[in-house]
Amino acid sequence: DIGLSELNEISMLGEGVSRALSFISSILVQKDSIILIDEIENGIHYSVIKDMINALIEAAKTNNNQIFTTTHSHDVICAINELYEKSKDISYIRLGRDKESQKPTAMQFNMDDFSFSVENGWEVR
Repeated sequence: DIGLSELNEISMLGEGVSRALSFISSILVQKDSIILIDEIENGIHYSVIKDMINALIEAAKTNNNQIFTTTHSHDVICAINELYEKSKDISYIRLGRDKESQKPTAMQFNMDDFSFSVENGWEVR
């Protein structure tokens, strides 16, 4: 119940609400699974990103799920950094290419280094 006098379709509440509910419902119906979310910030207002990610983390813990998400969003990176203080279950992995071989690479950040970088405005994307 969101306080409206009549029922409405979820799509009437906007793309952001639809996406967030889709993420949460996927996590809640799957147990012991891996959930993949591409560009988690798309359609989500920046002011609720942190709360939404926190809700996803809590739902994932309930069902023993693991979430992998991609982002280019500074807002998401800052939210993840803030949430790390509450949940040490968060990791940050940066994908890129080796300068010489051009082969794809993945670098898992030490979260203390990640936090230091974000808090000092260093680029981590």
